[in-house]
Parts: sequence; structure tokens; C-alpha cells
Amino acid sequence: MSRTDEPPADAGPDVGVSEGELRPPPADLPLTQTRAGRRLSNVVAVLLLGAMLVSNLPDSELREQLRLVERPITDVTGLSQNWALFAPNPRSTFLRLRAEIERVDGTVEEWIPPVGDRIVGVYRTYRWRKWANGVVDPEASRLHRGAAGYLRVQFDDPDAAPIAEIRLFRGTHRQPRPGSGEAADRTPTFEEELLFRSAPADDAEVDP
Repeated sequence: MSRTDEPPADAGPDVGVSEGELRPPPADLPLTQTRAGRRLSNVVAVLLLGAMLVSNLPDSELREQLRLVERPITDVTGLSQNWALFAPNPRSTFLRLRAEIERVDGTVEEWIPPVGDRIVGVYRTYRWRKWANGVVDPEASRLHRGAAGYLRVQFDDPDAAPIAEIRLFRGTHRQPRPGSGEAADRTPTFEEELLFRSAPADDAEVDP
């Protein structure tokens, strides 16, 4: 055996390591490209689709039971589905949210969600209408407390008397059904009911 056929003196033993195993490990992958991330995405997608399906079920005892799980999901994500706006049974009842902010000196200020013009402003204020539509739900106690907390911050004025109480009202107005021949009321009068009264310290709910 010639000298040129001999392995180098400093060469280690042949352990059969492939070229691919000598490459450095890949950089951190995005969550959606990992197995755990894909599984998590699938679970979230199934939950969202399931919640939307439940929100569109016809009224039944099963729907009411499933809404205990569906409602928190659709409230947080804004995916609440309500197609009563369209035919053949469009919604005939208009809802309105109104608040009264009473200070310790007896003065009362009124607040309603912002309303824009009918052409361009509706795109800016629709989010307010969507939010108010959830707040006027008599069972949405979490949204009631959140709305009262928001108003307490907005109306906090060091130059004015402290806020004593915040009251939320749910207003309803029924319009004639399409095709009934009755004229629609362009200046509706809302019948109101008290939804929520906040305590001075922590906006805790007080029974109306």
C-alpha cells in the first residue's frame, strides 16, 4: 500500500455521518409552520365555525344550551350572526342605547353613541352601532359594566363634580312592516327601560 493511499494521520474514525446531518439546525419556524401551530389553527377554525353555526340555528332548547359556549366566542371576535335584517322577516324593532351620567351636585349629562352622516359617516360610526347593539341586550351584564366604565373615564373632569351614578337605558321603537301600507316614522319615539345603574366606586351593577 503506497503512502498516498493511507488516510491522513489526524482523520477520525468513519462513523457514517451523512452530509445532511452535518448541516446546522434550521432557524425558528413560524408557529403556523410547526405541527403544534397547525393543530392549534385547526382547533381555532373549528371553534369559530361551530360558534357561527350555533348562532344561526333556529330557536330551540338546544340552541339556548349551546349559546352558553357560543356567545363568549362571537362577542369577543365580533362574529355574531343575525340575519333578521333581511327578508322574508326583516327586524321591525329599532334599538337605541342611551346613558345618563349624574354627578354628586345633581347635574345630569346625556350620552348616545356617535352618529355620522348617511353617506360617508356611517362607515366611521358603524362600529359604534355594532357595539351598542350588544350593550342593549338585557343579558349582557359584562358589556353593561364595560360601557359604564368607559363613560366614567370619558366624563371624568377635574373641573366638574365627581360622578355619582351612570345609568344605561335600552330604547325600543317598532316600525310598520314593509308592505303594510303604514308610513314609517322618521322621528321615532323610543320606549325606554333601565338596563344598568353603576355604583360610585367600582361600577358594580345595581338592580334597576
